[in-house]
Amino acid sequence: MELKELTDRTLELFGVTAPDQLGPALFTACRDHDKLRSFRNLIGRDLSVDWMQKIYQYYLADRQEKKQDYTPASIFYMGRKTG
Repeated sequence: MELKELTDRTLELFGVTAPDQLGPALFTACRDHDKLRSFRNLIGRDLSVDWMQKIYQYYLADRQEKKQDYTPASIFYMGRKTG
């Protein structure tokens, strides 16, 4: 599934119209197990990808004004010391 389709379906599932409205909707959904179960069904069984992070990164990074983006997890984990 493409990110645009996933985002559209996620917004619909959580009853919001834009990615910046997901935060409060997710907080509310934490008490709604049916909605969380529906999101889990939407993304499938592979939980190795943080799909919500991908939506936030793509749609909410302030690239225009501040040249801001999210740090990819691969860079973050490569720089961590393990022990």
